Amino acid sequence: MLLDILFVPICALVAVVLTALMLREDQASDRRLMQYFMVFFSFAVLIAFGFLSRPSTQRALNPELERAHTLQTHPVFQLVRERSSSHKERLAALIGVESAKGTPVPEIAVRARPILELIALEYLGFADEPTKLAWARVALQTMQELKARDPLLCFRRVIQADMNSDDLKSGLSAENSAAFQAAFIAVVETGYAGMGRTGKPPSEILELADVQTRYREIMAPLEDRFGREAYRFLAGSRFGSALPPGQEVAVCELRIAQLELALKERPAMAARMVDSLLR
Repeated sequence: MLLDILFVPICALVAVVLTALMLREDQASDRRLMQYFMVFFSFAVLIAFGFLSRPSTQRALNPELERAHTLQTHPVFQLVRERSSSHKERLAALIGVESAKGTPVPEIAVRARPILELIALEYLGFADEPTKLAWARVALQTMQELKARDPLLCFRRVIQADMNSDDLKSGLSAENSAAFQAAFIAVVETGYAGMGRTGKPPSEILELADVQTRYREIMAPLEDRFGREAYRFLAGSRFGSALPPGQEVAVCELRIAQLELALKERPAMAARMVDSLLR
């Protein structure tokens, strides 16, 4: 490293300059010159060594250290390390591959988004009402942005299929990515609290039958609007029913409409509905 080679010469140069400034009016002896030089040189070495030994300086001089530090302190990845998930190993493998390729950390976070969504789903059922609604708004915005670029991308997001990370990178706005990370952190944190029965209680207790009745009331008209095939496909257990060709756009638009209607309900009802729609 060039700095390692120039470290001593630079410190010596600083010491020479300081010595010359200190004794510019005096006719100092060689011994005195040497004494001043050694004092200034020692101070220069100590100060420079202390500065270069700082972690922030080391990271500034070494991009690999900076990337490792950013990954270590990234709030999303840090939270995943602290919480249990069946997808942690898959996420760690992706981070390792992308880091080896020199991928910037913000781009790694985008490429990791499909895995992060799977992790969030493990906690969503235990999250509090405001968090579920925030997660639903991000999901809605995501589908709308993907639909504007390519409805088939929106369809793949609806059925939670693996998506090309390049499509996610180019198809979603920076605002959406930031909102997703904030919502992800909230889902995991409040979901973890809910698992331990220390989370916020719902604003009201709703009977399952009441939720189902209201759901059918507001969603039934969508079957005529978007077609029986798309409606029954989304109503099927984890999309187990076959979807006729050419219905992908209708499925995308139907899910967007469902989320929009659910989010208009009062918080307790909306949270129950979006929890069902997104898991």
